[in-house]
Amino acid sequence: MRTSSRMPRVIASALAAVGILSAVTACSGTGDDKPKPTPTSSASAKVDLEKGFSTPPADIEKAQAECVDGKVVIDQSNKEVTVGDCASVEITASNAVIHLGNVEKLVMTGTINDVAAKKVGSVQVTGNANRITTDGKPKISDKGTDNLFVTR
Repeated sequence: MRTSSRMPRVIASALAAVGILSAVTACSGTGDDKPKPTPTSSASAKVDLEKGFSTPPADIEKAQAECVDGKVVIDQSNKEVTVGDCASVEITASNAVIHLGNVEKLVMTGTINDVAAKKVGSVQVTGNANRITTDGKPKISDKGTDNLFVTR
């Protein structure tokens, strides 16, 4: 009879152990349950400026912009634009690859541009997510966001 009185305790203990193990197992994870970010096409998406556009896509349309009386406005979006030396350059284009010579004053209101210039005196940027590469260190006024200035 002693055996039968111990049986309910053993069963109760076993059930309690199974219940505790079930609760602990249900709460534990593999560490991979964090939500994974998914790419978006929102305006707030970050641009990888470090990589930039060092090699423009092969199918990008090429364009020229002419410096007249020491000034040029580059407004050709989604193109690879080349300008030689010009005292004053204004870039209103977006998503362009731009090659410049020597520039005294560069003003950028466009976004997501990759600009390579020789020597630049000053740069004023109000656009966002631009990369500007120069041979020297220009005087910079950056009122945009996510702009990158690179000295070769």
